[in-house]
Amino acid sequence: MKQSMGQEDPRIRPCHHMETQVSGMCDDTLSGPARWYTRFHLLTCSRCRKALKALRALRERLGRLGDTGGAGRISTLAADHRSALERGMEEVERRNP
Repeated sequence: MKQSMGQEDPRIRPCHHMETQVSGMCDDTLSGPARWYTRFHLLTCSRCRKALKALRALRERLGRLGDTGGAGRISTLAADHRSALERGMEEVERRNP
């Protein structure tokens, strides 16, 4: 996708070789050398730092979409929110087959 000068690509992605590690940092599932290496890489790579920040923001927003009604189920979303969420998920699936 060609970008105009000064316009940032809306698809924020980490370096190809760091996709799993950046996701693991967001989920707090990395440990040992993998965590150390990823933290070091994040110090030197603005692209991966932006991707991690975006993942954390997305995770936070998704967490606020609905509350659990005690039974562990997400409460029903309003129709317009459900449609927007479905469109977003379809877009993610199209971009990442």
